[in-house]
Amino acid sequence: MDRLNTIGSRLQIGLKMFVGCTHLQSYLLYGGSLVIGLNFIVPGLEWSILVGLLPFIYYLHNIYKVNKKRALLDFYLSGLVISLFAYSFFLSIEPANWQFLVSGWFSSYAVVSAWMITSMFTSLGFMLLPLMGFWIKKPDYRLLAFPFLWVACEIVNGWFFSVISYGPGGSIGYQNNFAGICSIASSTSMVFSSRLLGFYGLSLIVCFGALAVYLVAIRKQYIFAGTLFAIFLLVVGLGYGIDLNKQTSGLSKINMAAIHLNEQDTMANPANVDSLPKDIDLLVLPEYSELQQNNRYQQVLGKLSDRGLIVTTKLEGKSPDAQNILVFIDKTGTEVYSVAKRRLVPGGEYLPYVTSSLFSLIGKQEYNDLYKYSYKLEPGNTPIRNFEDKSISYGALPCSGVITTASYKQLVDNGADILLNPASLSLLKSESNYHLLAKRMAVFQAVRNARPFIQASRSGQSYVINSKGYTLSASQGQDTQVLEFSLAL
Repeated sequence: MDRLNTIGSRLQIGLKMFVGCTHLQSYLLYGGSLVIGLNFIVPGLEWSILVGLLPFIYYLHNIYKVNKKRALLDFYLSGLVISLFAYSFFLSIEPANWQFLVSGWFSSYAVVSAWMITSMFTSLGFMLLPLMGFWIKKPDYRLLAFPFLWVACEIVNGWFFSVISYGPGGSIGYQNNFAGICSIASSTSMVFSSRLLGFYGLSLIVCFGALAVYLVAIRKQYIFAGTLFAIFLLVVGLGYGIDLNKQTSGLSKINMAAIHLNEQDTMANPANVDSLPKDIDLLVLPEYSELQQNNRYQQVLGKLSDRGLIVTTKLEGKSPDAQNILVFIDKTGTEVYSVAKRRLVPGGEYLPYVTSSLFSLIGKQEYNDLYKYSYKLEPGNTPIRNFEDKSISYGALPCSGVITTASYKQLVDNGADILLNPASLSLLKSESNYHLLAKRMAVFQAVRNARPFIQASRSGQSYVINSKGYTLSASQGQDTQVLEFSLAL
């Protein structure tokens, strides 16, 4: 205890010595945002978000040392730093995917502009922290409020993203959040708290942990900090131990395979079919696999067991009325279940209204027309539901479903035993930061719902994750490869 007192005293002395410097709180805040932001592009630093949050707590606690205008600017700019890192995957779009629309210098300008505008708009939510900070007069009350204010900011930021990306196929809400610390924390044991508190509740627990560190290091309030640590550990521990697995399939195991396709490869390649094992109970293929359009289709069906199924998606129709159809196919080649994708990808499957309006404003209406008749998809209107076969309930969503905060939970609430995600990520470069986000969200989906999660992708990464968040199998590199595994049910 004496050693902790000494450390706390030295930290306080150091801060008081530095407090005379201009804009101390600003410098600390930008440093904290940099620490948090780096986590969106560098794996392995996830626990550092607790450190990154400390300057935000310090600033809010001492917010009356600065004027309101300065505080609003500081929080907005620090939020902008975080958002620029979080949305940096915009910059890793494969050039071939946008040069059909715009070319030359304008193609680079368009991508950078989309990155900057999205980051600047979604960062507005961070100003909620100083606004509420000035409204809450007592410093200790501001400390207590911090975790809840941070979560409120993330919800608002998610809502802002849905607004700026809205278009035909989009929706307004906060189900997608690219810049939340909850996605970062999904790579740590803290993710088990999401079983009790959900996606944004995970951010709340992270903030509790950071606040406890602050109270020990700066305020020396050990009892209060100990209470927060106890809540932190209790929620994570209960989440780890709670049994959400209510599967009743009656089957001991299911033999599965997932194919990871190279960006240029297809299921028409004989080598891809020959590499498949026999007696597959479930074969997961990437989005737009074009399986049914090639002469190797029957050979793939022959690899299935008597109860075997294939899950993939197919493109039906032509733009602008085309739809991405999720399909389950049995051993006879019959489509036993199909549903059109509802949640489309902005920029990849529809053009946000902001973008189309800008094209019109600069006199480039032909860009809108070219996109409309080349890439645009029509969203489905059928609510998501499970497919049940042989006493097993499958919960499948195409591609972008992995980054939604609650869609898979809805499927699990309706009885899903296994979560599936056929994906196509060839829009992005293989080293894109998006793949880090998608993997973290896949872990979140598996742990939050206590269900195994399987993604088969074209480009990016394919993987099998168990209900505890451990990766059982994953693709290596971008060559076409088959993941084989058995899952106990």
